[in-house]
Amino acid sequence: MTFVSYAQNFEDVMLRRAFRDVAEGFYVDVGAWYPELHSVTKALYDAGWHGINIEPGPIFAQLAAARPRDINLQVALGEQPCRMPLHVFRVGNDVLGTSSLHGGPAPDIPGEVVEETIEVEVTTLARVLDEHAPGQHIHVLKIDAEGAEAAILRSTDWRRYRPELLVIEATRPQSQDRTDGEWTPLLTAAGYHHVWFDGLNAWFLREESMARAEAFRAPPNIFDDFRVHDPEGDRARAAAEAWGRSLEEAVQHGSREQERLQTLLQASQQHATALEAALQRARSEHAALEQRNATLEQSNATLEQRNAMLERSVAQTEDELRRTVTARAAAAACAAAFEQETAELKARLAGMANDLEAAQATAAAARAEAHALLAERWRLTNRLEIENGPRVLTALLPLARVLRRIAWRGRIPAPVIPPEIEHLVGMAPSASTPPPAPVSAPPGGPDIGHAASTGNDPRLARSVETALLTIALRSEPQAEHSDRTRLPAEA
Repeated sequence: MTFVSYAQNFEDVMLRRAFRDVAEGFYVDVGAWYPELHSVTKALYDAGWHGINIEPGPIFAQLAAARPRDINLQVALGEQPCRMPLHVFRVGNDVLGTSSLHGGPAPDIPGEVVEETIEVEVTTLARVLDEHAPGQHIHVLKIDAEGAEAAILRSTDWRRYRPELLVIEATRPQSQDRTDGEWTPLLTAAGYHHVWFDGLNAWFLREESMARAEAFRAPPNIFDDFRVHDPEGDRARAAAEAWGRSLEEAVQHGSREQERLQTLLQASQQHATALEAALQRARSEHAALEQRNATLEQSNATLEQRNAMLERSVAQTEDELRRTVTARAAAAACAAAFEQETAELKARLAGMANDLEAAQATAAAARAEAHALLAERWRLTNRLEIENGPRVLTALLPLARVLRRIAWRGRIPAPVIPPEIEHLVGMAPSASTPPPAPVSAPPGGPDIGHAASTGNDPRLARSVETALLTIALRSEPQAEHSDRTRLPAEA
């Protein structure tokens, strides 16, 4: 079976070649990083090996979940136990493999590189081995600590712990400058021999395992029968294999389906015969249904005619209803107008009643005033009949008589004196002496000019007489007051 290489520089291919005789070995992976991507120990783990994985960065959770058989430690290694800041570089959510205790420039790769610092625990490799692998035979020790390799190697007890093969990163981070000259003398003094440099790592075999040096005579090549781990290709191959299996299952299923379909075909033929008979019956039933359908259509036409008649009746009813509503509205409007006119007439009648009452009051006042005038007339008459009346009136009476005589000499008859004062001027006609006949006027009417020229104008005499009487009546106000108090109630 073709070997799958996960390592960045084919380190797992060289390890498989050097340890072909070991089925279940033990490894210590310092700086393990991702569980699969660029992992040196993933292929060994899949082959049945186990060991210790040391990873201080935030990728540790994925590593621990993928390696349940291993001992997984989230610590950093150094020369002395302590706590130190770990510089971690990210591109998005991906953690880069350049985390370091000593810092350094950010990797020059596409994308925005973000640096963050977390505090981690630092211990020594000797303490880790004492605690988790005491007396354990270690086949492979791999160290990738981004510049801390020398400190880790100095902290190890090479007399008690002697891994067969050491794989140590021997270049500075992100460069080809070799750093193995700093710590190769330490390993040489501990009994290790340099057997291979692959451009990135220095490989050392302990003296007692130099028989495995034959594996390092050539770099990885076609005879190692391996392929590079390709997640996309693996998924495609897995999909193809799954599709092949599903295709084979589909073929088998098709054979079974063919047998089942033949059985179904026979049953279908029998069923077709039964269907022919059923079809004949259905045709007969269809003819009957057609006849019933024609009858139903005739009934439907009759119903439509009735429906049209009903619709017309409904329309007429609605028109009558609208007219009735309109008539009712008009009647209501007329009633409202009548009520308004009635109210106006009532208001006018009330005004007329008020006017009538005022007129009646005015009439009553007029009657009272007439009554008062009659009483005044009686009083005046009564005063004029008093013997030896007021001195002024006694002096004027002869003058009034003279004026009367002058008036009777004229050709125009004298005016009629009111009965109330007629006896005061001695002109009251008696029953035995009729009034003198009026002198007829000359043709063409009264001779007004002649009367005026002779000084005998009766109108002048009448005016003078009336004025004299008026002056006499107004000259005695006190006597008037005393006479008014003596008016009879019947006046």
